[in-house]
Amino acid sequence: MSSGIVPIIDFAPFLTGDAAGKAAVAKELHTAATEVGFFMIKGYQSAISQDTVVKAFKTVRSLPSGLRAGRRGWGGTPTDPGRGW
Repeated sequence: MSSGIVPIIDFAPFLTGDAAGKAAVAKELHTAATEVGFFMIKGYQSAISQDTVVKAFKTVRSLPSGLRAGRRGWGGTPTDPGRGW
């Protein structure tokens, strides 16, 4: 998996309940996470609604500004990286 390409992992075998399928998906996820650092997942549509996906993306988009605002409360500044930044 160290080819520089982000692996696409089919999550469907994990959802079947079959122990071998779950183990295979877990191994692929572990390998992708430890050797590449990123992965994409397909085959999850039967378990996660489109509404949930949309809400997750909206949440992620809102994090950077929220994190910056929270850090300001710790007394740090962008020019003083040791204090909350």
